[in-house]
Amino acid sequence: MTDTPVGGGSSPPKPTPPDAMVMGVLDRLLAFMTSPWKAAAIIILVMICGALYLLYLERARIADAILTSANTRAELDEKAFLQAGPRLLRDTRADMAMLVSLQLSDNVMTDIIGLDLDGNNWVPTTSPQQALLPESSMPFLVQFLANEVVCLDSNRAVNEDMRVLSAKGYERLCLVAVPPIIGISVGGLMVAWKTPLMPASEQRASYAMKAAAMKFATW
Repeated sequence: MTDTPVGGGSSPPKPTPPDAMVMGVLDRLLAFMTSPWKAAAIIILVMICGALYLLYLERARIADAILTSANTRAELDEKAFLQAGPRLLRDTRADMAMLVSLQLSDNVMTDIIGLDLDGNNWVPTTSPQQALLPESSMPFLVQFLANEVVCLDSNRAVNEDMRVLSAKGYERLCLVAVPPIIGISVGGLMVAWKTPLMPASEQRASYAMKAAAMKFATW
């Protein structure tokens, strides 16, 4: 008597060994290459796949090289700031805007060029100063490095710039990296108000700041 599989039907097919699968693929490729142009097409396809795989393996190194190169070339664009500054003041309803050079590796910041609502060009200080001080807000620094717009009241002054602006009647400040791209930023765009905006208006102003910050550097 012949045993019948439980539940009826035939036994499940045995899995195909990996070697057999490879040989099957090779057999199909050889069958396809019936003419020289087909063989050339297969060779080109293999070369492209190999190049893409190498790019995938080296993606981190390639990205790092691109960012490093861009950062080396990046420079603040004072001409673009002077041209777009008046519109930025209108769009943000601000009283003053300023470009700042920033070198966090050396903990140095320098005011480059500023513009107020009356059309005057001036900056709070003309000499380099410390970018970070012991009393600097670390949460604000993290936000700034993440290319977010950071806003604070000028009475929370921690450096000479903020003390000068506060003395001149500017009560609220916002700052964003220039350009707002991680690994490429070389400075900051600061906007100040004598009369602080409502939260919703300040949020809209932050969008205008980020858009402008993209134009105030070349890389």
